Formats: sequence, C-alpha cells, structure tokens
Amino acid sequence: MGLLRHNKRSFLYGSAVLMLSMAVVKLLGALFKIPLASLLRETGMGYFTSAYTIYTAVYALAVSGLSAATARMTSSCLSKGKPAGRILKASMLLFIGIGVMGSAAAALLAKPFSGWVNSPQTVWSVLALSPAILFCCIMAAFRGYYEGCSDMRPTAMVQVIEAAVKALGGLLFAYFAIQKGMQDFDAGGLVYGTYCETRDAAIQAAIPFASAAAMVGVTLSTAAGSIYLFLFHKKQKHHKAGKTPYRKICKELLHTAVPIALSAAVMQLSTMIDTVTIQHQLQAALTAESPASRYSVYLSSGESLSTFLYGVFMSCMTLFHIVPAFSAVFGKSALPGITAAWASKREYELAAQVTKTLKITVLMAAPMSLGLAAVTTPALRILYPSLPGMQAVGSVILPILAISSFFFAFLAPYQSIMQGIGRADLPFKAVICGAAIKLFANLTLIRLPSIHIIGAAIGTLLCYLSISIFSFISLRKVLPIGLSVTGILLKPLLSALLSAFSAFLVQKALTNTVSDSIIAIVSIAVGALAYVAALFLFRVVRRSDFSFVRHKKNT
Repeated sequence: MGLLRHNKRSFLYGSAVLMLSMAVVKLLGALFKIPLASLLRETGMGYFTSAYTIYTAVYALAVSGLSAATARMTSSCLSKGKPAGRILKASMLLFIGIGVMGSAAAALLAKPFSGWVNSPQTVWSVLALSPAILFCCIMAAFRGYYEGCSDMRPTAMVQVIEAAVKALGGLLFAYFAIQKGMQDFDAGGLVYGTYCETRDAAIQAAIPFASAAAMVGVTLSTAAGSIYLFLFHKKQKHHKAGKTPYRKICKELLHTAVPIALSAAVMQLSTMIDTVTIQHQLQAALTAESPASRYSVYLSSGESLSTFLYGVFMSCMTLFHIVPAFSAVFGKSALPGITAAWASKREYELAAQVTKTLKITVLMAAPMSLGLAAVTTPALRILYPSLPGMQAVGSVILPILAISSFFFAFLAPYQSIMQGIGRADLPFKAVICGAAIKLFANLTLIRLPSIHIIGAAIGTLLCYLSISIFSFISLRKVLPIGLSVTGILLKPLLSALLSAFSAFLVQKALTNTVSDSIIAIVSIAVGALAYVAALFLFRVVRRSDFSFVRHKKNT
C-alpha cells in the first residue's frame, strides 16, 4: 500500500507540475499566435499553419512515439529494480539518426509539399522549419527518460522555454521581415523579388517570408529546449548503465515506439487531411451564389477566399487544441504508474490509476470545451480585435470545434493507458477509423456551397466523437477492471453542461450593454461557480478522490 500511495502522490505532483507549465505555455502561445495573426493576416496564417502541420506531426511522433517508448522502458526497468541508464544512451543514438533523416527529408520535400497542399508560397516556411525535426528527436530522448523516472520537471521546464523562445523570436523575426519588405517597397517597389504597385500588394508579397521568419523562431525554440535538457542532464545523478547491448535496447525501443508513432502519425493525419483537402474542396464550393461569398468583403487585394477561409479555420484550430493539451498532462503523468501496476499485476492500483486519470480528464475538459462554445463571440472579439473576418467566420465554426475538443481530450490519456499495458495497437486502430471519417466528411461536406468551411469543423467533430466511443469500448474490454461510465463521464458532463448554459445566459443578457472583456470575464466566473456547485450537487467529487494527498498516521 505504501507504493500505491507513492504512485498516487507522484501522479498528483507530476500532473500539478505539468499543468502549471502548460498554463504558462498556453499563455505564451496566445501571446505568439494572436499577434502573429495580426501581422500575417488570415492568408498568412494559412501559409504558416500549412508548414506548422509538419512540425506538429513530427512533434507528435517524437513526443508520443519515441518519448513514450523511452518512458515505458525506463519505468519498467526501474519498477523491476534493473539499471536504466543505458536506455537513455541507446535512445539518444537512435533518435538522433531519425532526426537527421527527418530534417533532410523535410528540406528536400519542401517544394513538392507546397505544391501538394496547393500553397506554393509555403515552401519558405517548410525550409525554415526543417532543422527543428532533429532537435525534437533529441528532446524526445531526454524527456522520455525522465518521464519514465516520474520526474516531470524537465518536460515542464522545456515546454516553457520552447514557448517563450518561439513567441519572442517568432514575432520579432516576422515583424522585421515585413518591415524590410516595406522598406524595399518605399525604396523602389521591389519586395522580395516581386514588383508591387501598391502598399497593400507589398504587404501581401512580404507575408510568405514573414511566415518563414516566424517559423525560424519555432526552430530556435526547439534548439533552446535541446540545450536546456542537455545541461539539466549533466547536473543529475544518473542510474547505473547496465550491460544490456545497445542493439537489443534499440530493437525494443523501435518495437515499442512504432505502434505508438503510427498512432500519433494517423492522428496527425487528421490535420494533414485538412491541409490537403480544405482549399481544394472550397474551390468547388465557392461559387458566386455561395453563402460564403459574403465573406469576400473582408479580403485584401490579391487574397483568395479559399485561402482566407482556410486561414481562419486553422486559427480556430489553435483554440481547439488548448483543451487536449491540458488533458495530455494527466496521461503523461499516469504512464509510469500504470506501467508499473500492469507489470506487477496490481489490479487495485491499476484500477485507481485508470479511473482517476479518466475522471480528472473529464472534470477538466468538459467545462473548458463547453465554456469555449458558450462564449465564442466575445472571445474572438477580444483575441482578434483588428480582424473582423476572423470574428465573422470563426463565430460559426469555433462552437463546433470547441465541442470536438472535448472528445479529442480523451485521446492522450487513452493512449497512455494503452501504452502502459502494452496495447498501443488499439489507439492506432481508433485513429485510423477517425481519420477515415474525417476524410470522407471533408470530401463530401466542404464542397457543398451551403456548408463550405463549416464542413471541416463537422468532420473534426465526427472524427473525434468516433475515436472517443471506440476508446471507451476498448478500455472496458481490455482492462481487468470495471469502469463506471456514470461516475467518470455522465455526471461530470452534466455538471459542465449546466455551467456552459449559465455562461451562455449571462453572455446573452450582457450583450450590447458592456464591453466584450467584461462579458467574457463575468460569463466565465458565473460558469465556474455553477460548475463547482453542480459537482457537489451531483456528488461528482468526493473526499476519497483526494485521499492520496493525505498521510494516514497508521501507514
């Protein structure tokens, strides 16, 4: 029982550390993406996010696949009293090789990729991004090793460092790139090799290079994270290396990482599907009689409506990813404990870890996602005050994406649970089904003039809804314990619905009477109070849920 309490405290401490860092990361992310949208405008955000899709895919592969494999092997070795130091050395050698090949491939395929996504100007952003792949792989080795040791400090700190460098460097580089373009225009009208007759045309010519400059900030952030982890590791007392051959460790790492990485790759396939299909399908939907044509009033000279709508959608996807980013914290913190409990066949401890992980995920994700759906309009006005087109289109698609984020929030904890018990194949199957639904929805719905870009949001909802249903069914079948759907899902969800409804009523009552900032603050405050009250009313939270933070005298 002592070990059970220790694992629970480790889970709580690790989650708290990562939650705090994630809050800082998301704040810094907002300070990056929101001003960046003002600099690049909707079309420029289309260039940036098209290239950023590659980064998020590689980051997911490195963190979800390579890092999780290292964490699982490290945790398993330590739980059995075996030396784990050699695992880090083997993973570093393996991951650096993968990173070098990945960076080279990204640079070589930058131009074909840009043509594939029907956005030739994206090539500069992809080239600026390519070195980040190597640094991501280096970070994956360090992060996985320390997460396997249940030490979440390096992961938390490196996330903050990455976000800070990305925000500061990315914005500065993008700003100076646009300023240089304007100086060249004033000097002779030639902006980055393109002659421009008007200042607005000059800005449009500078935007692709400003997007690439912002991506340089992303690359520098991964380099800074790698340097920090190297210096952190140099100061630590290391585990004994052991005598297991590197070849055997690398083979086991690949065996563990491949299904996890494939699952992460397929999950990113959903984003890639959007990148590849949305603009193509919009071109078929955007006729002169299309309802979407009313958004043409927000276009600048030289902008296309399809790129504009795609840029708005991807900007809304930034808000969509906030909720899943927090839920991933719980899965990452729970992985070592679940792995140890499964390896030692301690079913009671496994039941406690899985139930607590899923319940906390719902308690956090439900009010955030539904609350975002309830206050979409004032939120967009606050975040993008100088982009009325972003507000107009975003107010239609963001509520759908917000609800989708609740279902997406289950994926990371589900993956961690299945990785911990050696069934990483099941998340892979789940996301394959979800990606197929997403592809079908995009190809059929977006091209309909009456639906246009809304079809992409609907496809996202159907994708993650199907994945979450598959996840719950497979969990109940595979785990040697029962899961209470009522306690884990229904009661917290009902509490969140009451909270969101309260926030929505307050927003409607205050609309056109006070500023958007006050509306958002008051709505969120009322919703939070309603949520806490509902949690106690429905007995969702009990004293036993916090028992792992108490030390009993007779232990």
